[in-house]
Amino acid sequence: MKTLRKRNLGWKGWLNRLYRFPCLFWISSSDGFIKFIAHIGLLSSLLGLVGFYPPLCSFISLMVYLSFKVIGQPWLGLQMHATVIEGNFAYLLGKSLEYWNPFVLVFIFRFLTWRVMLGCGAVKYGTGDKTWRDGTAMHLHFYTQPLPNSFTHFFHYSPD
Repeated sequence: MKTLRKRNLGWKGWLNRLYRFPCLFWISSSDGFIKFIAHIGLLSSLLGLVGFYPPLCSFISLMVYLSFKVIGQPWLGLQMHATVIEGNFAYLLGKSLEYWNPFVLVFIFRFLTWRVMLGCGAVKYGTGDKTWRDGTAMHLHFYTQPLPNSFTHFFHYSPD
């Protein structure tokens, strides 16, 4: 009987779980339901891309991606995945404030881009690697990474 009482959390317990782990997979965690949610996310992304009420499609995509991030924490724990959720939320916030000032959405995304670039630079500089501190890390990157464009030859033979 104690086990049943522990499992029956009541609505406050479920709200606490949903607050800590916002996920659609509290409804069901079967393979079919996971595939269904993935297809809903794909459909909402495509509909939003073609212009079918983008705020609603963006909200649905945000909920689907957030659900997959919650259950796939070890594999979706990179900064890139958090930035996808943050960008989607920034779009929803900016779109809701767009009637007040149309440049709010542009400002929000410029700020998000600035914050991500500053954070990436701070992390790289803070690692203590000598090549990042003396500014030569990008030389190795551009030398070893392919640059498939017409300026490749020019950059390869340009002086340091």
